[in-house]
Amino acid sequence: MSGAENPSAFPYACPPEFYAAETGMTLRDWFAGQALVGFMSMVPHLKNMQTRNGSDLDEKAFAEGAFALADAMLAERSKARGEA
Repeated sequence: MSGAENPSAFPYACPPEFYAAETGMTLRDWFAGQALVGFMSMVPHLKNMQTRNGSDLDEKAFAEGAFALADAMLAERSKARGEA
């Protein structure tokens, strides 16, 4: 994923001599974190379902789903901006 498609989530302007090697989280990371908050709000409901059907909650699936949603959001963002 290129930098144009996945920019810094919180860019800031400062003189070049103050630029650090670390630019912070990407927009993809930010979107995934926001999606994860939504997913986690469903956990109490999912725990009720877990006791009924015997399946385990899968943390890896939550993480993968959050980044899949973030990728979809970036793709839509690119289309809206005419980048895709």
